[in-house]
Amino acid sequence: MAKQASKPSEDKSEVSIKSKDRVRGQGEVFTPSWLVNDMLDLVEITIDNKVLEPTCGNGNFLVAVLGRKLKLVRKSKDKSKHDTLSLLALSSIYGIDIMKDNVHECRERLIEVLRVCSPAWFTNRKKMFSSAEEILKTNIMWADTLKMKFLLNNKNLSITEWALNDKIFSREEYSFKEMIEQGKKESKASEPIEPGTFGFEVMTPVPPLMPIKVFTPIHFSKLNEQHD
Repeated sequence: MAKQASKPSEDKSEVSIKSKDRVRGQGEVFTPSWLVNDMLDLVEITIDNKVLEPTCGNGNFLVAVLGRKLKLVRKSKDKSKHDTLSLLALSSIYGIDIMKDNVHECRERLIEVLRVCSPAWFTNRKKMFSSAEEILKTNIMWADTLKMKFLLNNKNLSITEWALNDKIFSREEYSFKEMIEQGKKESKASEPIEPGTFGFEVMTPVPPLMPIKVFTPIHFSKLNEQHD
């Protein structure tokens, strides 16, 4: 039997719209927290699985996802890794929105979740939060998802992939358009093969996606010191 959705919360402080003009002009309506959590209950959340919200608004989904990821971090027995694992969890979250104020608000809310959920034994909280701000500046983007363009400079939209090896983060940048095209190719390649003239069809392997930029690996506490 399918799980029934929870009843809406009566929390009157939760805002579903910012203005009627934004609803008419942008179709902007925020998903309530009760519905966000019911939807997230249907999927598996791990510390490092990647989540992209292409119209993230002010971050209702991403805030809930980060909270769940950080709960998993706190369950880790090796407390010496809680700082790096928390940053890894944060680096796996991506958001895009066309409204600049939403982007800033989303970043601020995610930082606040990190502050509230972070354990007291972090090795260097000041440096960790500076690195967290660098990740959010990169991962929460003011952009047009449909046009695949950054709105600050009209450059092609790109996505940064982070990877952690012990205390060292590596960072590669990929074209968003190429990622979408790659996904379509991989989806097509995984479809059942219709028999060809001779009873089989040769499938061309999908080549791996190549980064458009590769950064020098750097210690987790120095991400904000890494420049283009």
